Amino acid sequence: MREVAAYKVKHRLPVEDLEREKKVLAEARKTAQEADLVPQSVEPFISALMEAGKTIQYRYLADWPPHANPAVTYRDLAGIRQRINELDRQLLTTLSQRLLSGAFTYSERVLLAEMTTSPNLSEAEKDHLLDTLRVIQRAG
Repeated sequence: MREVAAYKVKHRLPVEDLEREKKVLAEARKTAQEADLVPQSVEPFISALMEAGKTIQYRYLADWPPHANPAVTYRDLAGIRQRINELDRQLLTTLSQRLLSGAFTYSERVLLAEMTTSPNLSEAEKDHLLDTLRVIQRAG
């Protein structure tokens, strides 16, 4: 998200892009179906990921001084988005495989919480993101 925020600063783009979010959700539903997940069941999780991403971007922007030129690699936004799409696909496929053995246990949830690290997300925001995993369902 740091690269996304830096790109948006450089090109004077807003953090919020509702049309892009609609496309991401549509792609996530398609990916979910390919991964044998109920497409609508991934929407809360993907929406929470997008909200977390925007929160991280806003916090980077707040930390950078006015007219900052953040020292990060400026890949083009299409390349960054392609990488995010690949990660989303891997994540949904992995979740589908994991759900073959049943719902997440409390200890797995705790482990995921420990692994979810971002200096720009609060514990409550991380908890919300992880809570949305509970609604993801396998198809059939």
